[in-house]
Amino acid sequence: MRRFPVLLLALVSIGFVVAQAAPADVAPIVADQGYFIEPGADATDDVVGRAVSDARSAGSRFFAVVLAAEPASGATFYADSILDRLPNQEGTVLVVAPSTVGWAKNLDDTWSDDELNAALDASLDGSTSNDVVTIFVGDLVGSPASSSGGGSGLWILIGIVLV
Repeated sequence: MRRFPVLLLALVSIGFVVAQAAPADVAPIVADQGYFIEPGADATDDVVGRAVSDARSAGSRFFAVVLAAEPASGATFYADSILDRLPNQEGTVLVVAPSTVGWAKNLDDTWSDDELNAALDASLDGSTSNDVVTIFVGDLVGSPASSSGGGSGLWILIGIVLV
């Protein structure tokens, strides 16, 4: 009999986590800050936020969503669901989930479908969600993919000046 309350609590907890990642709950956050990272996902605000900023600097109304749990219908359908709930249903949405990565766009001609698909293919080389987002955006905007933030360029410059 003691196992029943523990099992019930576990099922309620799982249901709560899934409910937190519902597109209807995520879309307002995405619309407000440009991205959403589900608690437990292997992504960071600074890396995903920087990638969103880079994409927007290129002229896109770009949004990113990183999920800790795989959506039942996959990342592409989830991206479309987020896009449907954004103001004016306008922009490009990238969704990175544990097993799938997908995008959806509407009224955003910054990049063609072919360019987005090529960026998606390139991003699959990433080993973390940060990598996937950074590679995807880097491929689109033409900058090197680096989720670490780097900083080694300064040391190279100092080395050249000292020599």
